[in-house]
Amino acid sequence: AESLYRFFKSMQGEILDEFACPTILIEKGPGDYVGALDKMMHKAMRASLPKLRPFHVISEEVEDGETQLPWPPPFGDAWLVDELDGTDNFYAGFNDFGHQGALFQNWEAVFSYIYVPIDEQSMGNGFYFAGKGLGAWQRQADGNKRPLSVTSKSDLSKAFILLDGKSRELPKSDFLNQVYLVSERNRNGFSFAVSTTRMA
Repeated sequence: AESLYRFFKSMQGEILDEFACPTILIEKGPGDYVGALDKMMHKAMRASLPKLRPFHVISEEVEDGETQLPWPPPFGDAWLVDELDGTDNFYAGFNDFGHQGALFQNWEAVFSYIYVPIDEQSMGNGFYFAGKGLGAWQRQADGNKRPLSVTSKSDLSKAFILLDGKSRELPKSDFLNQVYLVSERNRNGFSFAVSTTRMA
């Protein structure tokens, strides 16, 4: 976790520079965009993550000359990453964006992380991680780790619920609208990475 945190800290200046002055945004498909930061993080992650664990890096982005790995992949050991979660927010100048990923061994998720650059810059606590059998944690500004836990609430009306999916599709779901009305608090994700950390 600490090595991954140092990787993101080393990239933070470039991330924030691009956030302050975005340089490129290309439509890959209807309503699906990729920008310079996606490409920059893709290249950096493909170079850095295998040094932590020597596995393939699977992502939605593919650079020229790269082969798109199939999904599901034909191997059980891999990094699965989202180089920029909340692309629309990022390019609209909203703070709700982050980076997330997971490490799989023998087809099983054994480690995951979320990095929220704006939280890290402003409060020093934008890195979250979880490990199989080790619990979930938030790294604090002083380097200590704060444990995160599952809620003990069993009453839906007292729960804080994260509703995630395609933002345009969520309002069409009768079930989700009922959950929305019943729950005490809920969040409909501008960015899944950021929404998850807010709920935690």
